[in-house]
Amino acid sequence: MMVMKMSIKLPMLQTENSSFLRWVVYPLAAFPLINFGLQHWSPALHSIWNYGVLLCLFVVAAVRYRQGFRPLTVTWTRFAGYYLLLGAGLTFAVFWHPLLTIAGYRIDVLYILVAILIPFAIGSKDITKLLYLMCSVAVLIGLHGVYQYVVKTPVPSAWMDVGEHLRTRVFSVFLSCNELGAYMALMLPVIGGFVLYDTNRTRKWLLGLGMIPCALTLVFTFSRAAWFSLGLAVVIVAIVFERRLLIVLAVLFASSFLVSSVRHRITDLLSPIYWIKSAHGGRVQRWHQAFQAMRGDPLFGAGPGHYGGSLAAYNDFSLYSDNYYAKILGEAGLVGLILFLAMHISLLRDLWSRVQRTAGRKRLVFLGGLTGLLSVLIHNMFENVFEYPEMSLCYFFLMAIFLVWGQTEISGGVEVLPSSPSPVTLSVLWTREKVTAKTWIAMTAWSLFVTLANLHIVTPLVLRYDLFGVFLVILIGAVWLVSVIPSDRKRWVQITLFDLLLGQVISRFLLNHWRVTFQSLLGILLLFVLAWLVTKLQFHVLLMSTLAAVGVIFFLSFYQHLGPNAFVIPASVLLSIWIIGGLVVRYLAQRSWTSA
Repeated sequence: MMVMKMSIKLPMLQTENSSFLRWVVYPLAAFPLINFGLQHWSPALHSIWNYGVLLCLFVVAAVRYRQGFRPLTVTWTRFAGYYLLLGAGLTFAVFWHPLLTIAGYRIDVLYILVAILIPFAIGSKDITKLLYLMCSVAVLIGLHGVYQYVVKTPVPSAWMDVGEHLRTRVFSVFLSCNELGAYMALMLPVIGGFVLYDTNRTRKWLLGLGMIPCALTLVFTFSRAAWFSLGLAVVIVAIVFERRLLIVLAVLFASSFLVSSVRHRITDLLSPIYWIKSAHGGRVQRWHQAFQAMRGDPLFGAGPGHYGGSLAAYNDFSLYSDNYYAKILGEAGLVGLILFLAMHISLLRDLWSRVQRTAGRKRLVFLGGLTGLLSVLIHNMFENVFEYPEMSLCYFFLMAIFLVWGQTEISGGVEVLPSSPSPVTLSVLWTREKVTAKTWIAMTAWSLFVTLANLHIVTPLVLRYDLFGVFLVILIGAVWLVSVIPSDRKRWVQITLFDLLLGQVISRFLLNHWRVTFQSLLGILLLFVLAWLVTKLQFHVLLMSTLAAVGVIFFLSFYQHLGPNAFVIPASVLLSIWIIGGLVVRYLAQRSWTSA
C-alpha cells in the first residue's frame, strides 16, 4: 500500500460564489462567439483557450470533490467514464499514428469531460444567468444569419444540390450551414421555454422578438436534417408531455410549403433520383461503408481518428461519414457504439426524471431543453454534429446546467453542499486486491480463448452474416454477461476488454509485418498501465494474462494457412463451456445465498 498526501489551501475554490469560478464558466456560455473571435484575431489563443478552461475546471472539481461536494445524482457519468476509458484503450491499441490517434480521441471526449466537470463549478442560482447569456448569444447569431441572407453571402457550390437554385445558405460564425441549423434547432426550444419562464418583462420581450431571427436563420440554412431533427424532437416531447404542441407543429409544417425554396428542399427527399444519388456517393453509401469498416474488427473498429471524421478524411483513411453514429461504429466498433448510445440514453433518462419532477414555468424550460438536446442527437444521424467544437460544447454544456438546475427536485428540495469547508487535502491511495489461485488460473485461461473467440467467432459471424451476425454477437455478449456473477462482472469485463485490445495491438503489429515496432511496443506498455490502474489487479496476475493473450495471437499467426474457420469449432466449444459453467456457478451461489 502506498499513500501520498498533500495539503493545500485554495480559498477561491472553496465556494461557488467565487468570482474565479464565474470567470471560468461564463465564457463557455458564449463559446460560439468567443471561439469565432479568437480564431480570426488571435489564432494562438484560439488553439489553447478551451484547454485552459478545462484545466481550471479540473482543478476546481478535484478540490471540491475532496471537500465532499457531490453535485449531481445521475447515471450518465458512469457510462461516460466507461466510454472515456474505452477510448483511451483504443488510442493505445492503434498507436502507430500516435499524434493522429490522440487528436481523434481528443475530438471525441474533450467536451464530455467539460460536462462532467461543470457541475462542480456552478450552483442552481447561476443557471438563469447562464441560460440568458446562451439565449442572447443565439439571438445575436440569428440576427447575423438574417443579415447574411439579405446580403446574399457567397457559399461553396457543394452546399447546393445539382440543379438547385437558392439565394444563399447562411452559416454565420459556424463552419457550415448544417452546423448552424443544428445550433438553432438546439437553442430555439430553449429560448421559447425561457421566454415563458422569465418574469422580467424586458427580457421576455427581447427574447420573444429574438426568436423571430433565430427561426428565420434556421429556415435560411436550408438544412433539411436540422428541420427534420427539430420537428421529430418536438413530436416526441409533445406526445409524451404536451400533445397540444402537435397542432402548432402541424400548422408550421403546412405553412412551410408556402415558401417555394423550402417546399423544393422537402419534396426533393421524396424523389427516387435523390435516393439513387445518395446510394452512389451520398449519405447512404457512406453509412454502408461504415458498416464495412466495422466488419474488419467488429468489436473495436479502426481506432480514434481512423474512420468517418474530418481527420480520417483529411488523411485519406476514409470518406466523411455524415453520420456520427456511423463514425463511432467505424472507429470504436460495436463496443464503442453501445457505450456511446448507453451514455446518451442515460443522459436523456436523467434529464427526463427532472422534467417529471418539475412544475410550473420551470418545467417549460426543461421541456425546451429536452427538445433541443434530443434534436441534436437525431441530427447526428445525418451529420457529424459532435465533430464541431461549438456544437459539442453547447450540447454538453446545456445538458450539464439543466442537470444541475433540476438537482434540487431530485434531492427533495435540498441542494447538495460541501460537507466541510476545511482546508483541502489531496490524497492518492493505491491498493492492489489479492487474487486467489483459482481466479488467477481462470483469468489466464480466459485470456487465452477470449482472443481466440474474437478472431474465430465474432469476426466470422459479422463477415458472413452482416447485420444478423451483429445481432448474434450482441446476443452472445449479453448471455456471457448474464453468466458472470454480478459482484465479479465489472472485473471480468475490464480484463476481457484489456485482453481483446491487446490482441488487437498484436494482430495489427503482425499484419504490418513488424513495422512501427516502437509505437506498437509503446502502445502495449500504455495499455498495460491503463489496465493495471483500472482493474487494480496484482502486477504478476495481469502480466500472466498479458502473456497468455500475446501467446495465443502468435500461435494463431503461425497457423493462418489453415484458413479462418480452422478454430471456429474449438473456440465455440470453449466459449459454450465457459458460459454454461458460469451460469452453473451463479446458480449455485444464488442458491447458497438464499438458503443462508
